[in-house]
Amino acid sequence: DYISEFERLRFRNAVANYRILLDNKIVFYNIIKNFADTNKIYAYKEKKQYISLEHNFEKSEILIRLQELGKIVYKKMNAGGGEGFKLLEYYNNNYFINHKKSSENDIKAILNKDNYLLEEYCVQSEFENTIWPYSVNTIRIITLLNDENIVIPVAAFQRVGIDKSKCVDNACAGGMHSK
Repeated sequence: DYISEFERLRFRNAVANYRILLDNKIVFYNIIKNFADTNKIYAYKEKKQYISLEHNFEKSEILIRLQELGKIVYKKMNAGGGEGFKLLEYYNNNYFINHKKSSENDIKAILNKDNYLLEEYCVQSEFENTIWPYSVNTIRIITLLNDENIVIPVAAFQRVGIDKSKCVDNACAGGMHSK
């Protein structure tokens, strides 16, 4: 029930004219949400225009929604490897960016930037939380499809955030991988 990295890259290279389907987070979200559970994208800002995808997620309501939800993920629209990722939090009447106490003005400054999206925070399992609770840690499984159409797992990697990677488990950001 997922698109493997191999399949993504193979498809991306085979159909260069359709790369937007996998490279653009908004286009991908609008397609995949009909077929699989995924975190909601609440809104995005592109070309200086703010677009709400969820009811009550208008620009003027973002701070109120952050206070209600407690956590919202901020991502750059066209970046990968954890680049530009920020975890926006509100608890005990304080704002936080990547677990660092921040001001309301700090949050507003981030939200004034262009080419970002606001996404639902993903709550990880208790197992993953015991490894490193400050990022969403993931397990990547590499599989092969044999001639009988049977999926065979060939390798698995545990991705884990660390202090250096802040709130992400990406190796590009300093996170760790173990096989």
